[in-house]
Parts: sequence; C-alpha cells; structure tokens
Amino acid sequence: VALESCSLFSPFAGSSSHSMRYVYTSVSEPGQQVPQFFHVAYVDDQEFVSYDAQARRVLPTAPWIRKVDKDDPQYWERNSQYVWNWEQSFRVGLGTLSGYYNQSGGEPKGGREGGAPALSIPNHSSSQKQGVENRG
Repeated sequence: VALESCSLFSPFAGSSSHSMRYVYTSVSEPGQQVPQFFHVAYVDDQEFVSYDAQARRVLPTAPWIRKVDKDDPQYWERNSQYVWNWEQSFRVGLGTLSGYYNQSGGEPKGGREGGAPALSIPNHSSSQKQGVENRG
C-alpha cells in the first residue's frame, strides 16, 4: 500500500512566477514491520531538500539552500521535526488502511463501499493531491 500527498503553491512575490512542491510518500510492503517514508521538495521542478528517515533529518540537495541557516539558524531542525510529524501521520494512515484493505489480494474488507476509507491528511497549502495505491 502506498500513500502519497503532494502540495503545490507559489509563495513568491514579484514579477516572475515560481512554484514549490512538497511530495510525501509512505510505502508498506507485505511483511514489512515499518513503512518506508520519503519526502522531497522542489522549487520550479528542481529538488532542493530531501528527508533521511533513518537520521530523521531534512537535508539540503541544492547548493543555494545550504545558506538558509545563516538567516534562520533553526531552519533544519524545525523542518526536520515538521517532516517527522508527517511521517508519523502517514504511519497511522497506513495502519488504518491495512485494517480496511487486504494487501495480498487487493480486496476491500470492512469500511466504506468501494474500498478503503478516505484518509484525512492535514493540508498545509492551497492545493493538495492524495493517492492510495495497492501494491500487493
């Protein structure tokens, strides 16, 4: 089962237009104790940060973002905590899904008609896409 959330917004002011996208993905394979969790953020389709779930840290992947801690010393710690909270939320969501969806055969069990229940994932932007995929 895979659970993904993608947020798009343009927080930049001025004459030029830019986009920012945050992608959160959690994947649970049959027999796997702890779901895998991934987070990547993009500005204008250029990756600038990713999340290391083992270290529980958001890490810079573009040279220009490495300078942010000069203006905001708590940036990396604050964002690492924020993404870690999303990871925990996704674990709960996948646990809920596994209770409603048979991963081995893709057959819904219990819950609403038509399959797994809709999950409520906090929205932190003006536009959000959520998807659930059976990978069993």
